[in-house]
Amino acid sequence: MSSVKRLTAMFAAAVMAVSACGTASAESATGTVTTTVEQEYLAANSALGKPTVSLKTSCGKVVLTWNKQSGADGYKVYYSVDGRSYKLVKTTAKLKYSAKAPAKGSYRVRAYTKQDGKTIYGSFSKAVSVGSGLLPNTDKTLTILSWEQNSEIPEIVAAFEEDTGINVELVYCGDNTANARVGYKDYITSGKGDADLIIMENGWMGDFISNKKLTAPLSGLGLTREDFPNAFEYTLDVGSFRGDLKAVSYNACPGAFLYRADLAEQYLGVDSPEEMGVLISSWDDFAETGKLLAEKSDNAVAIQSTYQGMWNAFRCNPTAWVKDGDLDDTKMRDFLDLMRVMKSDKSVRNTAMWDAPWFNSIYDGAALGEFVPTWGLMDSEGSVLSYMANGAFNDGKDDSETRRIAICEGPGGWYWGGTYIGVAKTCNSRSQAKRFLEYTCRNAKSMRKLSGIDSSMFMNNRKVVSAAKPQNSLLENSNYYDVLIKSAEDISYKNGNANDDLIADVAWENMYEILTDDESTIDDWEYDDALLYFSHFVGCSIPLWKG
Repeated sequence: MSSVKRLTAMFAAAVMAVSACGTASAESATGTVTTTVEQEYLAANSALGKPTVSLKTSCGKVVLTWNKQSGADGYKVYYSVDGRSYKLVKTTAKLKYSAKAPAKGSYRVRAYTKQDGKTIYGSFSKAVSVGSGLLPNTDKTLTILSWEQNSEIPEIVAAFEEDTGINVELVYCGDNTANARVGYKDYITSGKGDADLIIMENGWMGDFISNKKLTAPLSGLGLTREDFPNAFEYTLDVGSFRGDLKAVSYNACPGAFLYRADLAEQYLGVDSPEEMGVLISSWDDFAETGKLLAEKSDNAVAIQSTYQGMWNAFRCNPTAWVKDGDLDDTKMRDFLDLMRVMKSDKSVRNTAMWDAPWFNSIYDGAALGEFVPTWGLMDSEGSVLSYMANGAFNDGKDDSETRRIAICEGPGGWYWGGTYIGVAKTCNSRSQAKRFLEYTCRNAKSMRKLSGIDSSMFMNNRKVVSAAKPQNSLLENSNYYDVLIKSAEDISYKNGNANDDLIADVAWENMYEILTDDESTIDDWEYDDALLYFSHFVGCSIPLWKG
């Protein structure tokens, strides 16, 4: 007779000694689960073992795994918010359970078997907890680190204080982003003062989200990726490190291709942004259209005004910089190969970004267009769009000189910039910090309000931007947000690394000279040297992480 059958037979005799067949409690280190006397007896004498349970959280999910118990038909998983009263959440034959991660609570697992119509249980596992990493909540004042030249943050903070009544202390750790990057580290690690949240730029925040001594995951506030369902996916990927969400953004910065509509019509026969988008829907198509434009205009008009502008868009393609912990230079090689073709075809106007000749190359018709992100698309004086439509630093002109400008999707989704908010490791105002992130990065009503602070902010919320009807006097598109939304949705950062922006900057620095010289070709030795110096510099100065 098997041990399970013997226990079943023994129960009939044992239960006679029980004066009342009511209920009893199975005690554990964390609480109780109510069971019948029969269940208690069989659990105590069952041959079924006690599972050893492991718990992990990743990408907003909690995953439980446990070891197999001999003789078990299955397993029951229980969850408790308070560690006292447990509720059955899953019956499974597997050795794994996953679900959306709760803010806090604990789990227990026990094996069971069916015998002669009865369910026989093994003992409960020890409780495993989720949310035990919640940050302290001892300070009612929320402290945010920023830099002086970030003009939008004080207004965002003022709106938050007005709407919530929460007091915020704004601490500046430098006048610009470069100084803040250094100042933050000193402020947090030196213990000079309190820090709950950190304002960061995506170009350098990899230093912070990858360093557990500086930042904590948002799960420390009780927030997961699933709490931001309307954020563009790429922003959540950019703000994550090894499966943990470490920072979120209130403004997405997708970009598109800005171009002279009149020149596109004259030389390419294009009548709409949709038609232009088809002509440049891939990088090969972009190069082919550039060659055609150069031929049609007798080399008077290049399709693109700068090499750097092309690189800003190209570097966002999904080819990974880091594979299995090693640097992969495929993306840089692909770009150099493309530039070899376009230099030979005279398809790129060799101007330097931010100089007057850059803006005026489009205004004067030497170049058809440029890749421009959201923050360059304001129609106010001094914006990138304004300079390209009206000319840069050209005094005395009248409104009749404004060029016809349109915007279309380029060869792929891309972005440039973005302001992110991370949780400082020293955060001790958990509730207030959570409210601030919800207010700025999740709640549609408050994000609509914040969008009025700066017309260049493209809010990182699909509901908000999809419902927006922006007016732009310098663009022919009736609603250019449709183009930007498509670009944001097409961006893939699944293969991203926390230091991708730094790696891409190093790649550009090593390509700059051979792209911007007066030669129409890129020699093999220049090509190889650029890749060699790039790999050497990254290997010596930029951490590459697996996962």
